[in-house]
Amino acid sequence: MTMKSGLPYMVCCQLTLAEVQCGQIVGTRQVKRLVSSQTAELHEILTDLYEQFRSPYLLGLQITSIRFHRSSTTETHDYVVVENQPSYYH
Repeated sequence: MTMKSGLPYMVCCQLTLAEVQCGQIVGTRQVKRLVSSQTAELHEILTDLYEQFRSPYLLGLQITSIRFHRSSTTETHDYVVVENQPSYYH
């Protein structure tokens, strides 16, 4: 899906990270992040997020919302909102 170029997107995501001791996973932790992107294509946002957070400790990356702001107005619009989804990273 193509979107207008130059619109700033705010992406809220939740990372599930492995806690490792002596090469063994001993637990997990979840971290929320809010990042901005100037990309024009939705699939580029997903690729950018993966590249930014890629790590051997990354077990899951869940996008909870993507919002864009039209520069010609002060409106903020929800593009995608995903909440309370079950976690399958065990």
